[in-house]
Amino acid sequence: ARFHNIYGFTQISAYTIIVADMTNHCLRKINRKTLATSRFSGKCRSWGYASGGSSGRFNKPWTIIKDVKDSDSLLVTDYNNSAIRRVSIKTGSVSTVVKSSSLTEIRYIAQDANGDIYATADHAVYKVSPSKRRITLLSGSSRYSGYTDRSLRDSRYYNPHDIKFIGDNVLLVADSSNKRVRVLDLSADRVSTVDLCSGCVSSRKPYSLLRTGNAIYIGTYKKIQKLKCKFSLSLFIANNNFTVISTFKMNGTELLNLEKLVGMITFVSFYTSTYHHTAYS
Repeated sequence: ARFHNIYGFTQISAYTIIVADMTNHCLRKINRKTLATSRFSGKCRSWGYASGGSSGRFNKPWTIIKDVKDSDSLLVTDYNNSAIRRVSIKTGSVSTVVKSSSLTEIRYIAQDANGDIYATADHAVYKVSPSKRRITLLSGSSRYSGYTDRSLRDSRYYNPHDIKFIGDNVLLVADSSNKRVRVLDLSADRVSTVDLCSGCVSSRKPYSLLRTGNAIYIGTYKKIQKLKCKFSLSLFIANNNFTVISTFKMNGTELLNLEKLVGMITFVSFYTSTYHHTAYS
């Protein structure tokens, strides 16, 4: 099988992975045991915007997460449609959670226990409340890039990518083009920066994130950096108390080894992954 730009996928059963085949404009299913690949949702190599089963269409689906409010659904960021789509795990049928010009170039999303969605788009982080049909600019600017650690609204980002909860009210954001990882404390109305290299500016752009236990894994181009909090998660959130543990070079074999180490294939949603090919088959 061949794919064209993969930024995200998720595992829905012991052997089944759903992949966002972005530039082929569809979701595809992979059996981890047999490596068989099939179309799951959307029409591959045919972009558009439509709901439904076989008629459903995407325009560059970027990443996928499981819907915490509906175990039978996935949430997909639809990059060129400025939308968040819901996809049935059972049927692959597509519907729309929200579509708005506010979500131009939407990339990654995270979801809290209430079902509210936090999205990176443009140079900002948005909060989407589906039940209230409300989109709020939470942090950053919809127009201007930059780098500033201040309050949520006054902070600035430059092409933020992955976003993950690391506490009830704390988000981690891969601020890709600033080559930094940012911490958003929603309760304290504060943004700060993780020191990845003892005061220097990292040479690598962070794209994807995973928290497992007290460790944070950061996916960059062909590398994975592991961070670990020095004491406890609560102290680590309050004081940004990270330690760089090690860096892994990433290729196909080591990527699978890392999957075993982390225990979650959902982490392996990097800018370049094992399944990245510029083709379709």
